[in-house]
Amino acid sequence: MKKNVLITYGKNRTVNSATIFFTKNNLELLKITSETKEVIIEYKNDILTIYPFKEGIIDEKYTKGETIIYLKSYIKLEYNKQRSKFQFQIPYEIIKNWNLGENKHVDLKLEKDRLVFKRYKEQKPRYEYRPEYIRNTIPIINIKSITGGVGKTFFASSIGTGLAVAGYKVLILTTDPNNNLLDMLLPVEETKDEMKYYSFDDKEIQIDSKTKGLKYWIKNGTGEIINLRENVDFIPFENLFEDKKIFEQNIGKFLYSLKGKYDYIVIDSNSAQGIDEIILNYTKKLVIPCSCDRFSFKGLIQAIQELGVDRIAVIAFNRYLNSIVEKEYYQKIKEKLKGKGIFLNIPVRELAAIKKLIHQNKTIWESTDQRLAEVQIVFIN
Repeated sequence: MKKNVLITYGKNRTVNSATIFFTKNNLELLKITSETKEVIIEYKNDILTIYPFKEGIIDEKYTKGETIIYLKSYIKLEYNKQRSKFQFQIPYEIIKNWNLGENKHVDLKLEKDRLVFKRYKEQKPRYEYRPEYIRNTIPIINIKSITGGVGKTFFASSIGTGLAVAGYKVLILTTDPNNNLLDMLLPVEETKDEMKYYSFDDKEIQIDSKTKGLKYWIKNGTGEIINLRENVDFIPFENLFEDKKIFEQNIGKFLYSLKGKYDYIVIDSNSAQGIDEIILNYTKKLVIPCSCDRFSFKGLIQAIQELGVDRIAVIAFNRYLNSIVEKEYYQKIKEKLKGKGIFLNIPVRELAAIKKLIHQNKTIWESTDQRLAEVQIVFIN
């Protein structure tokens, strides 16, 4: 992960200092508290590693001429009141080795109990991380709505769990910080101050500021996975993405890392987060749930024009009441889609049985209610 270094200069543009500011996650990993501010640094093979404090370390330093070869020492992190962050001053010898006066960046990797820094090298994205490669080699099903309240998460849940029932291993992602999929599929214990979910593999789950969800995965290449059902995993979304550039730079690498681990990736996409357009670049086919009304009709026509017919796999009508108006709009859309290669589903009816299932944290595949047979057929098709 690319991390900025604050460089200060003296006369003749000589470097005075190179400072790294630590995030909350960095501090937790290093076990830094108001009482414990010391850490261990080790420089070896041109790699700088910072560990949590422990007793018994002997200071060591070896140089060859003016070049540092090895360094191991205790240091005390300073607190920068202006930035409200702890900071680390990179030793001068490493500043020279890494030419930080010019580069002003380091490469950071978070490991289990340490921070690992290397000199930063600007690299072009590997071909395997690019949108054209991802969308043609990794089966990604993106559920995108054009209006609200159309059951987008219900479709993501039903498609993901349906594929698992068919024997595939599925990962569901969301870009919605509400993480409604958890409420739909997992039992929850709610108190005044918190909500606890219980995963399919009997783990207690809380979504809060410490959650290592999609944002954490994108930045660090690792994080939490929640088991929803047999062969169905889920990565939650913590909160808004402050830096969309980081998302754009790393999403391809993240998606590529899932290749071979899952047969399908289902995305419960939320356009309100502003990263929807980035994800669309990596998606070959879209499923668009909608209602049979004037607003959906207008939105669908616009979506087809903007995205192109090749990008849309399915238009799926949901919460259908079989009214005269709905029948009229269904026929209108059917006519518009003729010859375009987009699959138009039989509408999913508004059923009390579906609401009951959601209330019970069950999927349509876990019910023997005959009223849901036609809904199952819709998703199978």
